[in-house]
Amino acid sequence: MTRLRHPGGLARAALRAPAALYRWRLGWLLGARFLALEHRGRRSGAIHRTVLEVIGRDRERDAWRVVSAWGPRADWYSNVRAHPHVRVTVGRRTFAATARALPPEASEAALREYGRRHRLAASMLRRLFGYASWDDLARALPVVEFTPEAVRGATTAHEDAQRV
Repeated sequence: MTRLRHPGGLARAALRAPAALYRWRLGWLLGARFLALEHRGRRSGAIHRTVLEVIGRDRERDAWRVVSAWGPRADWYSNVRAHPHVRVTVGRRTFAATARALPPEASEAALREYGRRHRLAASMLRRLFGYASWDDLARALPVVEFTPEAVRGATTAHEDAQRV
């Protein structure tokens, strides 16, 4: 496996485009391909927003899956591990959700399925992040699943921060 590298130039701008669309309240243009995650900082308690590509969805449970492309040390990933109650926006729909990191074998299976469905995007991501193969990438990156909270009394990251 090769070392994870951070893209620059045009690739970096392309990776930031979905966040700009959500900032401009145009995230709905992306459909269900990306989601905006509102999460609470693990140390500061501040509210942060991150836009992530959806790699899969369990329609039966209404669960949305994303990958931590920067690996397990990504800030948003560490934050949702510490504070799993989050707020998710997909298109024009916003809901309170619970974040759960999938076990390694389930993460790998989810990424393999994504790779089968989106061969071109998978190939570009593998090269962009510097992995020798898609299998290396699938083994290295954690996947998080967001499931809408069914209990009315559950709070979101934003509501928790407002109470402090």
